[in-house]
Amino acid sequence: MRQRLVLLSTDAIHHVYFVNRLLAQGFELDAVFYETHALEPPFPVEPVFDEAQREFEEAEFRRDLPATVPADLPVFYYRSLNEPEAVAHIARYEPEIGIVFGCGKLAPTVIRCFPILLNIHKGLAEEYRGLDTDLWPIYHFELDSIGVTVHQVDEELDTGPVAKSARVPLHRGMRIEQLRHAWVVLATEMVMDCLRQHTRGKLALRKQARVGRYYSFMPTELKRLVARRFNAYCRSLQA
Repeated sequence: MRQRLVLLSTDAIHHVYFVNRLLAQGFELDAVFYETHALEPPFPVEPVFDEAQREFEEAEFRRDLPATVPADLPVFYYRSLNEPEAVAHIARYEPEIGIVFGCGKLAPTVIRCFPILLNIHKGLAEEYRGLDTDLWPIYHFELDSIGVTVHQVDEELDTGPVAKSARVPLHRGMRIEQLRHAWVVLATEMVMDCLRQHTRGKLALRKQARVGRYYSFMPTELKRLVARRFNAYCRSLQA
């Protein structure tokens, strides 16, 4: 049974991969809404490994999938998806389920457009909420807490009931610029499983056991630290 599916996201290489992977696996997207304005950090967060990450992802994400979303897929751009015009536009699609991947905090008016709205959180939400939550576990020497959570969106940030949660597998020789690719691939598979369950009426959600600590942007100097720490840790792993 087909479900009316809408994606709320931003225009980035890993989000294009997500869209094309879903389409390649037979899922149908009714529309994609991209948010163009990002939250501005109050302190320096200059790129540390972004160029290496871009080169790695250009090769990996586009190995078997197109570099752009299909031309016939309805894609719309709004500065903020909380704008009344954006909310009304989303509502016109009458979505049965929505996926959030990389947007800012959504207003209740957006959330109410969806019977169920699932968020991809790049962290274990019950431990790490907020921003750069794939990096903060490295700073705290908790590399086994690098993970992904697919959870229902509520009015708080990253506190909604959990559909799926998993740790990101690390391997010997892995480098920090490869981390986002790893968790995005994992998250994509988790979301597809959630969509299949929802179609069958069997999507199960559980209340979070605890509210994880909220984290903000990671400053540049700490990014340099976690890059060195992550690379050293992965060099020490068994093959």
